[in-house]
Amino acid sequence: MSKRQKRIYTADIPGQIEQLLKQEVSIIMKDKSVLHVRLLSFKNNIFEAKDLILRKHLINVDSVDEIILELNA
Repeated sequence: MSKRQKRIYTADIPGQIEQLLKQEVSIIMKDKSVLHVRLLSFKNNIFEAKDLILRKHLINVDSVDEIILELNA
């Protein structure tokens, strides 16, 4: 089974919320740091997420450069 990536840029996030929730994604921040998290909820322009060691993160959409979603092809 192969995988492919879908990149979602900041301007496109509002239209992709339903597809992103409950998914494991890589988030590239504007400061070029990368978070690998599962997105739990979205409210008031802020994602609530948990990383792989179950730490909670609140991520403001304005600080996100792009989100990378891996899809099974």
